[in-house]
Amino acid sequence: MKRYWIGCFFLFLGPGLFAQDLIDRMAEAACKCLDSLALSSGDSINYKVCLAQGMAVTMEKAGEEDRVKMNRVENIRKTIEQLQNRLVQNCPLFKSLILQERTDRFYAPSSVKEANVHFNQGVVYSMEKDYAKAITEYRQALKADDKFVKAWDNLAVVYRKSEKYRKALACYDNSLKLFPEGRVALLNKGILLEAMKEYEPALKSYQLYIHLYPENPEGYCGAARVYYAQQDYEHILDYLLPAHRLYVESNSQFQGETGRMIDGVYSGMKATGQEELFKAKFEEYNFVFGEE
Repeated sequence: MKRYWIGCFFLFLGPGLFAQDLIDRMAEAACKCLDSLALSSGDSINYKVCLAQGMAVTMEKAGEEDRVKMNRVENIRKTIEQLQNRLVQNCPLFKSLILQERTDRFYAPSSVKEANVHFNQGVVYSMEKDYAKAITEYRQALKADDKFVKAWDNLAVVYRKSEKYRKALACYDNSLKLFPEGRVALLNKGILLEAMKEYEPALKSYQLYIHLYPENPEGYCGAARVYYAQQDYEHILDYLLPAHRLYVESNSQFQGETGRMIDGVYSGMKATGQEELFKAKFEEYNFVFGEE
């Protein structure tokens, strides 16, 4: 499965200020701190405390040259950025906290009162299926505040329902420029591209969604549908089986859909002499052949 670096959180900074093993030790200490806070504090976790602790504990054991570097404000800032990059890659709890923080910020109401008024009216018209008026209201909301992520997402929805697909895609792109990790735009952009049979960009959207939100089956299911539509049986099970397991574990109504897809894939692979590959994939993902 292709993996994607989450460059949308932080920027790469070029050559590191400190040796990589020092940043790794900071990240390890910070991640342990986060795990400890999670056990004692539940959902109330201040990750910045652990960033500071990870840096402090590590620098206590660092050489004189590194400690001198850390006395400069600019170097501290760069080190924090490098440390955050490392934690996003290697500390699932930190990645989850950052995502939640950004989600709360970007999915909040606009700070512009006029934008919220038009947005709320757009929601009313959308519920009444008066999409033309809804479009007008959402556009007015964005005129008042063009960084209003939820307005871009909702405008995309009504454009899609009005069969103005290219305009819907443009809205999702604008939303993702503001909030690259946005669940709503990222997933729905993939669904829209899939419906338009633009499979390669749809797959990229789903794969990034999977990387950001691996606990959510919708990304896996979307990618599986893309491969299913192309009868690419070799790759489909890498997405379909994780999706099915997540749906089963959550007792989702969609487990029946993925179960039927699995049956269809088995039939297709058996017909093309790939039955052993199918069984091997079942074993790889800890399914028992004949019971799922």
